Amino acid sequence: MRRANGEGTIYQRSDGRWCAQVTTSIDPITGNTRRKTFYGRTYEEVADKANNHESSRRGAVSRYEIPEESSRLEKTIESWLAQRLSRTRKRVERQWQALGGRTDIVTESEVVEVKRLLDTGSLFQAAGQLLVYGDSFPGRRLVIAGCLHGEKLPQCVDALTAKGIDVWVLRPKGRSA
Repeated sequence: MRRANGEGTIYQRSDGRWCAQVTTSIDPITGNTRRKTFYGRTYEEVADKANNHESSRRGAVSRYEIPEESSRLEKTIESWLAQRLSRTRKRVERQWQALGGRTDIVTESEVVEVKRLLDTGSLFQAAGQLLVYGDSFPGRRLVIAGCLHGEKLPQCVDALTAKGIDVWVLRPKGRSA
């Protein structure tokens, strides 16, 4: 039975068990695919596991280390991200005009809003901007990128990822987490 594109792979192993593999995400910086594997006794069992996992996954939090090149951290973040994304994307645009304002970075698959510090206020501000910009770029993943103030993510990150907004936490080299 053929599955639709993006629904993952299901096959029977040589030991008789069934296996389902689902792409969970693509690393935004390297472009590498991240996959999750499920095992079960029947096709239906692994198909249910894969479908339940896919419906529960929306947004994600990823962490990266960036070089600290200037005192203007927000522009450093934006420049570094645009440079890194251009390695794995066909087209990267900065300061793209969208409905309601200018986006920081737009690729063929993401709309990225860059904030200097990821505190509750800036996360909600960025989320509001992305929800407005998202209408100009349908089908693209919405991302907030910036540095974390302290070690803990604000509690609102769970609400953002549940709405399908990814958060990329960046840390300048040499600074503690």
